[in-house]
Amino acid sequence: MNKFIKLVLTVTLILTLLLPSAITIFAAEDDGNDYPIILVHGNGGWGRDEKSGFLYWGGNIDIQEELKSVGYEVYTGVVGPFSSNWDRACELYAYIIGGTVDYGKAHSEEFGHARYGRTYPGLYPNWGTEDTNGINKIHILSHSQGGQTARLFAQLLEEGKQSEMTAVLGLNPSQEQINTAITNGTLSKLFTGTCNNWVESVTSFASPHDGTTMANSVNLSGNLLGLFATPAGGLLMDTVTGLNSQENYSFDLKLDQWGLTKLPNESCYNFFIRALGSEMWEGTQDFSNYDLSTQGATKMNQWVEDQPNIYYFSYSCQATKKGWLTDLHFPDSNYMNPLFNANSLIMGSYQNYFENVLGSKWFPNDGYVNTISEDGPTLGRTTVNIIPYDGTPEKGKWNHMGILNKTDHEDIIGRSTSTQMGDLIGFYINYVEMLQGL
Repeated sequence: MNKFIKLVLTVTLILTLLLPSAITIFAAEDDGNDYPIILVHGNGGWGRDEKSGFLYWGGNIDIQEELKSVGYEVYTGVVGPFSSNWDRACELYAYIIGGTVDYGKAHSEEFGHARYGRTYPGLYPNWGTEDTNGINKIHILSHSQGGQTARLFAQLLEEGKQSEMTAVLGLNPSQEQINTAITNGTLSKLFTGTCNNWVESVTSFASPHDGTTMANSVNLSGNLLGLFATPAGGLLMDTVTGLNSQENYSFDLKLDQWGLTKLPNESCYNFFIRALGSEMWEGTQDFSNYDLSTQGATKMNQWVEDQPNIYYFSYSCQATKKGWLTDLHFPDSNYMNPLFNANSLIMGSYQNYFENVLGSKWFPNDGYVNTISEDGPTLGRTTVNIIPYDGTPEKGKWNHMGILNKTDHEDIIGRSTSTQMGDLIGFYINYVEMLQGL
């Protein structure tokens, strides 16, 4: 018995000495992070105080608040629903950190709209500051066009934009001149390339990294088709269903930079129709329809790079099935939202052979975006940085999480007509847990 007791005591002593070291080593290798989550909506999106409380992120389910209820810090970013990715990135910067939107002197002069926009209090004013744990970063979760916006946003944060600095300060300004311009508000810090390492990860859900052929067909057909074939048609649907007759209904186009603002006592619907008829839509590439086209996406992909210090993740969606006799794809009535059927049929048969790449492989879609476009940027790239996610993510590459079959464009954000996503909140909780383990 004495020998047994001695053995137990010896083993206990050894474990007591070894376990703290083992635990310390594990903690050092897997410290994780508690960076806030920023949700970035897509084309036609809206803020939490719009559409009578029907949420972009979740519909009747509140993804933001559900994540907050289990301890995560989550904010919903709000940008122009039909603005270009450049304008949206500038708006997102001001919306997160606080201050007045600066669209850039060079950009605003090139496209003929106001340089400055709205002023925001800021979702996360400490963003980019340093404490004992290092830089206060963010994770970005984006949907649809939000993925393009997030990529361009990360590019500006990391590398700035030389043309904007030159427009304000001329060639080869000193660091002191740059700092002074930032301080006095004549140059946005976003354009200076001094916001390095402010983003830990970018995730895109069903994003048109290479554009969508739906936008191609809209651009060819004019504004009237565009009204029904893009998320803008949702505003008309709100009218049909009576949603916009509710007292607290609002849908903000956020086109102040173009001089378009809602008049006193003007309904959202009438303002939208007036805005749609504006001449400003003609002949400009500074709007979402161009950026969402394969041509616009290609142009953006040529200068927006995958940053080597950022994790990129992507999810693809598909809710079509191949026809019996042809390669054409048709909406799967069991899973596709019926409101997306017209879009899906167009994309399921659209062949433009733009740059000799848009063939039948572009037919599978989720009702708004071609599935092939959702894993990461390829058009216009000399190097494609897309890899299948194997449990160990790589920075500077698009870690593709796979295709969610039988899932349409809005299922993944909870605005669903099917139960294919299952436990949506569980999906988001598990995913954010993974991000905070990076």
